[in-house]
Amino acid sequence: MQHWLRVPHRTDAYEAFGAGVLHYALLVLLCATLLFSLFVSSPVQIIFIPLMLAILGGCYVLLHTGRLRAASTIFVGGFWIIITVASFSINGIRNASVSSYAIVIIFSAILFSNRAVIVITLMSVLAASILAVGETLGVLPLRMTPFYLADRFFQQIVLFSVAGILLAAASRMIRTNFTNIYQHDRTLLERNQALELEIAERRRVELNLRISETKYRLLFENIPVMAGVYGQDGEIILLNNAAAQMLGGTPHTLQGRNMRDVLAPDDAEYGIKHQARVMAANLPDTSEGKAVLPNGRELYFLRYIMPLPNAPNQGASQVLVLTTDLTEKHLTEQRQRELVLAREKKHLSDRFFQHYLA
Repeated sequence: MQHWLRVPHRTDAYEAFGAGVLHYALLVLLCATLLFSLFVSSPVQIIFIPLMLAILGGCYVLLHTGRLRAASTIFVGGFWIIITVASFSINGIRNASVSSYAIVIIFSAILFSNRAVIVITLMSVLAASILAVGETLGVLPLRMTPFYLADRFFQQIVLFSVAGILLAAASRMIRTNFTNIYQHDRTLLERNQALELEIAERRRVELNLRISETKYRLLFENIPVMAGVYGQDGEIILLNNAAAQMLGGTPHTLQGRNMRDVLAPDDAEYGIKHQARVMAANLPDTSEGKAVLPNGRELYFLRYIMPLPNAPNQGASQVLVLTTDLTEKHLTEQRQRELVLAREKKHLSDRFFQHYLA
């Protein structure tokens, strides 16, 4: 029973608005028609009241069984036909029902498209014009009846009630829409504020990253240790000033070239293979060796190779190579060994002469 008294649920907001208006309008009209049946004063009313109840009851059932479009069509069309028949049968243009065309037009505007509103409006204007012209020329066989108090009272009650329902529903929808718009704007404002804070935080982080990047870049470029980043096949991706100077160029002229272009063939192939092993194992390695520089000078070095992974849990495609020049140390140790060897030779020579001269 409660299902038939509640407004039908519709997912679309405008359909819910139309269903609510039609629901309450049908309830008011049903109640008014039932009450008016107690005050029947003419045989014509005995015909119109059951017809009205049948149309209203059918629309109410269709509305509450999910057929909003069918209920709206029957309601508006039936209501218009009843008003027209009543006006053309009794009292003509002076029939109070003629003013109900306005209610039908408003209902059509709520329940249908703009085209339907235009059609209903034109039909209503045409019907009223025919009534006025017909009465003026005396061509309509109208039955003139006295205006009964009960008839006029119930007509006005229905008009006022339906108008109140329409305006109340429209007002409620307008308030609801304004509330939704306000909440939407407020939510949008809060999201914009949160987005602005997030953007400001990202800018701050990016600024710190740029500052840190600048610091590390300056540190990388100016440290005395030779540093470079190399690709899989010996491509020189990045060099600092010390490494570029040792190879006889600048970072700008050497980056993008290959190790084979700046080192002796054997030294280049050895370095490329060593770097490939480090990338394959994904583990750092340290080694000592000797290489011939482009100017012909021999370089003794200590090399530390560290793989640079592309992403976490992925293999390395580049390596960072830190090279320390051990040439001076090697030459110093070599001179020390030569001095020691010379002392030993001198000592043996002295002992030899002392032994034979004695």
